[in-house]
Amino acid sequence: MKEYLYSVCVILVILTVVEFVAPKSLIGKPVKVVVSLISVAIILNPILKLFSLDDSEMVLADQNYTNYLIEVEENTISSQVKTLLELKKYEFLNIESQISFNDEGLKNYLIKIYFSSQVINENISHINNIEEIKKIISEHLLLNNLSVEAVQVDEEES
Repeated sequence: MKEYLYSVCVILVILTVVEFVAPKSLIGKPVKVVVSLISVAIILNPILKLFSLDDSEMVLADQNYTNYLIEVEENTISSQVKTLLELKKYEFLNIESQISFNDEGLKNYLIKIYFSSQVINENISHINNIEEIKKIISEHLLLNNLSVEAVQVDEEES
């Protein structure tokens, strides 16, 4: 930034000298117009560079935005599934959703439901009924390419 300000000052001083030295006759007005245009162009050049990104910067900005949108969607899905299962009285420790893309560019949804190892037993039927949970999630969230996994977690891990 210091180099830019220094170069702007030097160029403006040179252009002022050129304008001052130029004859006041017929050539004076065009010289003044040219000097003014050059001055404005020099001052506006860095501002215009701020608005023009090269291709690699645009791709990076686009990828960052896409990653942000995927993260927001994953968090939203996790929250919706958590609320849905709480309403259906299922016991779980955590829910995690992941979104990936297949070769055709379609989204694949993976929802992992973490259950306590204490919950996973013969007396609790919902861990053994993951298909019912998948059906409930599919009916309420309307997601294509959905996979649901039940993950057993020891109490020490959580």
